[in-house]
Amino acid sequence: MKKLIILLLIIPILSSCNYVDFTQTLYITSYYLDYSENEYKGVFYSPSSASTGKSENETSEDSYIANTNAKDISSLFNMVDLSFNLSVNFKHVKSVILSKNLLNEHHLDEYINYIKECYWFNYNFCVFVTEEEGSDIYNVKNPNGESALDLVIMNPTQFDYLYSITCNKFFLAFAEAYLNNRIISLPALKVNDVWKDAENYYVKGAYFLNSSNEIYYSDDYQEMVLLKSHKYVSLKFMKEQFFVNEYKVQYLFKDKIIMKVTCDVLPIISNINYNEVRDFFIIELNKTKDKITELDILDIKTLNYRYNKQYTYDDMIISLDIKK
Repeated sequence: MKKLIILLLIIPILSSCNYVDFTQTLYITSYYLDYSENEYKGVFYSPSSASTGKSENETSEDSYIANTNAKDISSLFNMVDLSFNLSVNFKHVKSVILSKNLLNEHHLDEYINYIKECYWFNYNFCVFVTEEEGSDIYNVKNPNGESALDLVIMNPTQFDYLYSITCNKFFLAFAEAYLNNRIISLPALKVNDVWKDAENYYVKGAYFLNSSNEIYYSDDYQEMVLLKSHKYVSLKFMKEQFFVNEYKVQYLFKDKIIMKVTCDVLPIISNINYNEVRDFFIIELNKTKDKITELDILDIKTLNYRYNKQYTYDDMIISLDIKK
């Protein structure tokens, strides 16, 4: 009986040591960073657990947005606490959206060093780039009045089919590539394209940043879509459109680089000539190879170091297997 009484007395004490009042805590799940007019600007976003899919007149009650500005990154984040009456928590951030203005050595170094040294964050969040205003990103609605980008910024890893050119990029992979002077591809968020894309991609474009901090942007669907695997792709062929199901691309590093592609072709016309489709596909894949070469997307220098090879893009082989 005494043991039971002691246990009952200890439980509340132990519980109080780790007690967190969730009703007084605001969990930031996404934020936007920019640099303009000689200062950093941030937009910090916290939707309620039920905000996704709410109508426009409900979202103001269900989400929180704070706008801050400061001369340095550290002060910018410290200002967030002053913007809310609640305790702010950054442990559950899912995405960061960087302004294109930050894609230079000075700002990226400051941001990455701050995140590395700050205990507020885990590193399990994805990085996006935009030329849009941060307030537009978090307030954009689709024609039904529903939150249009929550699906991407709240669950960046759950819906790979939303990305047309490049996959989601975790912070650690982004920082490692940047600090080692490797090519970086980052998905681009563009408000105007959210619901107008016939292919259903929310994230159509991508930014490519090389070791010289040169930036290349593309949202050319036909030119770039074959860079990555897709559950479904539509392509134009001879003024007709055909659908590609289970498009899978692998880059194999043997004696030469092999771009291995497998897919199912679903024609919308019954008399389609598969030999012509294959020839067309090879042409398109060679265009993709040219783009890979131009941007050094596979990062030849790193590959040669890792595999102790002398790879070149000129020797790259395209292997195509079309299933009917």
